[in-house]
Amino acid sequence: MEGLNNKEVHKKEYEEVRNRVLEKEIINLIEASVTEKRKRNEKATNYL
Repeated sequence: MEGLNNKEVHKKEYEEVRNRVLEKEIINLIEASVTEKRKRNEKATNYL
């Protein structure tokens, strides 16, 4: 991070943290979606 002033360093660190948080949120949404699909498939299978 040579050559960057404090404001740029802080902004870069903030963006990295924000990206990690967003990645975790996306993973959670995908997992929730997969869980819902499994539940629906189980209900459909049990219905048959």
